This record gives sequence, structure tokens and C-alpha cells, in this order.
Amino acid sequence: IDGINLLGRDCGYGEPAVGIRLSAHKAWLESLLLPRRDNATLVHIDTDQELGDECEYADGTKGTCTAEPSCPDINARLQNNQQVIFCGNRNVVCCPNKATDPRMMAIENEFNQCEERYRHLRTDQQNGSSHAVNDRNTTYGCFGYLISTRGVVASASCLSERADLPNIVQIGGIDSLDNSRVVPIEKVIIHPDYKKETLEHNIAIVKLESTVDPSENVFPTCLWQNITHSPTHLKGPKICFSHIGNKRFYDIYQMYQNDCETYLNRSMADSEACMFRKRWTCASYYNPILKEASPK
Repeated sequence: IDGINLLGRDCGYGEPAVGIRLSAHKAWLESLLLPRRDNATLVHIDTDQELGDECEYADGTKGTCTAEPSCPDINARLQNNQQVIFCGNRNVVCCPNKATDPRMMAIENEFNQCEERYRHLRTDQQNGSSHAVNDRNTTYGCFGYLISTRGVVASASCLSERADLPNIVQIGGIDSLDNSRVVPIEKVIIHPDYKKETLEHNIAIVKLESTVDPSENVFPTCLWQNITHSPTHLKGPKICFSHIGNKRFYDIYQMYQNDCETYLNRSMADSEACMFRKRWTCASYYNPILKEASPK
């Protein structure tokens, strides 16, 4: 999965569709999907260390005492609420050589190994698409996509416009409720920089109370992780409205940001992508998937 659709004002008849890149929010997604942390002290000053010394964090991450401006990786530890060690004074930090926090590596490995881990399941199912299936007593108003065994990504706009946040997720059940399962939600996290007026950072994470056991009916989609490049060939759904039985996907392509801004008369954030099809594309507001066209 490369992104989720953000807007498409005329269902693609003559206008390109705008999507939000999930790779641009990878660090935020990882920070939310990490296992719970203890309340260990986050800041420590080691008075015995000085510039150039080797150092090590309690989570096993090894590093070198480096001037703080020369260590951009320290910002990632701060953003992820990880311990930061200062060497002698607050101008020198223990700069990580490589992240080895087992809790961080758990979700990192799940993202990195996704393609290989679910290859046999994805090959059989890649031509299908999801849609909302309602039973008699429950309405599922927002689309979401399983990106880990416990995390679902969805649009913040869809979740936040409802009076009450959802408390359950229905996973699976394409074309039928027979293979679906309902999982309680632990919490819904809206991106802290989401702006309703401009739809910037229109992304949210739904964290499940329990993990999902992957099967041929339910397995995580793989997160496109290249921050600087998007797939040259993507597919988007043909349907403009949620209805059962139509699984066709059309080929879509990415436009240059400048061309898209001129065409739509709106500015484009770095985390957004502009997609088009030669004849028309469908980019409904309920965020259907933007997926790589030829997954291996």
C-alpha cells in the first residue's frame, strides 16, 4: 500500500485524484504501534562520559558521544519517547550507531519482512478489493487497512466527523460476512497535525485490543516505505460508491506536484501525491486503497 485517497471532487472525470503518502508518516506509525513502554527515566546525564567516548543505552543501542547538532538521529529517540543520554553535559549526546531497541525492531521487522512473510497469501488475493459490508445491527462507516497485526490505518477525516469514535473493527469478509471477524478497538489516534480545513495529515491509526492471526482471508498489507520515490505504476479502484461485487482496478500514474497544483488550484504537501488515469480515475472521499500495481 502506497497511500490512501484524500479527495477527488468529480470522481475523476477530468480531474486528478490526490492521495496521502503513508511512507511520509512511517515514524509516527511506528511510534504508535510499538508495544507499551515502562516508565523508565528518559533523560540521563553520564558525568563519566565525554566527547568521542563509546556509550550504550539500556535497550542495548550502542553509540558514540557526539556533539548534539551533529546527531540528527537523537531527534527520533526523543519523538519516540526513548531514553536520551548526555555525555558530561547537555551539548554532547550518546548518538546511536544503530537502533537495536527490541521493541522498535519488532514493528520495524514486521514492516520490512511483510512482503516475504505474506507473499503466498497476497498472490492469491491481489486482484480483490475491500468494501464495507454491513450486518443487520452494525454499520461500518469508514474504510481502513491492516498494516500490522494490530494496527489499522484510516483517514482522520472519516473517523473524526462522527459523533462517537468506533469501538470495533470488522476485518476480512470480502463479498461475504462468513470469513470476517470483529475485533474490539483499544484506541483511535488522530494525527496531531491533522487540519480539518485543508485535510493536511489526514491520517489516523486504529489500534486493536488484540493481534490478528494472518490467514488467507485476513493479512496485513505491506507498507510502501521508500520516502523519496513512489511506485511508477499504481492501481486504484474503479468504483466510486461502495457496492458489492466490483473488484476491478484501473492503472493510475503519478503527476508532477507543480502540474497538480496548477490543475487543482491548491497547494500540495510533501506527504501528498497526485494521481491520474488517461481516461478517468475514481478517488472517492472514503479513501479506497492506492496500491502498487505488480506486487511480487
